[in-house]
Amino acid sequence: FYIATNQGVYAAEIKESGALNNDMFQIIDNLSAQAWNLSIQDNKVFVGHDKGAYTIEGFASEKIEGTEGIWKVIAVEGKENLLLACAYEGIYVLEKKGGQYMLRNEIENFETSSRDILQTKEEGVFWICHGYEGVYKIKIDDDYRRVIAREHFTDKNGLPSKYNINVTDYQEEVVFLSKFGMYRFDEGANDFKPIDTLNEIFSKNLDVSRLTASKNRTWFIQNEAMGYFDN
Repeated sequence: FYIATNQGVYAAEIKESGALNNDMFQIIDNLSAQAWNLSIQDNKVFVGHDKGAYTIEGFASEKIEGTEGIWKVIAVEGKENLLLACAYEGIYVLEKKGGQYMLRNEIENFETSSRDILQTKEEGVFWICHGYEGVYKIKIDDDYRRVIAREHFTDKNGLPSKYNINVTDYQEEVVFLSKFGMYRFDEGANDFKPIDTLNEIFSKNLDVSRLTASKNRTWFIQNEAMGYFDN
């Protein structure tokens, strides 16, 4: 069981009882300091960390050399053996060789902090959320070497603010989360519209940063507290 914190990544071995307590956790070597994200890709645990992208096996970690300042690691639909490592200054492409992932290249023509990311149904097209510049929509070439098109959206395009926007795939819809409500992108108008059904559930004055559907239940993080509602 792994937890990413602002002090590092902690791990505990789950016993038969399934119970966990503080004494069971230990920090993983080389992963002290800010850890942003944990994900499972290709049956491996990946860490987005201030010091780079890492993989974890048991209580040991291994850095993917050449990476620095990683927010998160995601799979690429339609590109087997490739992952994207979203960085403080752009995006890295990781490639699997000999059973291990290593840095293949940095995406050219996009040096922007990629704090949050979501691949769209359109091949090679991704939504990118910057911490304080709003939202980008980019298209990457077929070989994942460079960005060949980009659009930039801010509060001038229907968003309530350009600060701290997150993006998620919720019930087969791309949802943008903000401190002032949830939004969808209107392709026809080329701007963002409020999602009334979700905004009626959450107060617009409380920051929802995560939204995840699991069977008939939706889990969320709001003002750093976790909760759920039944669909």
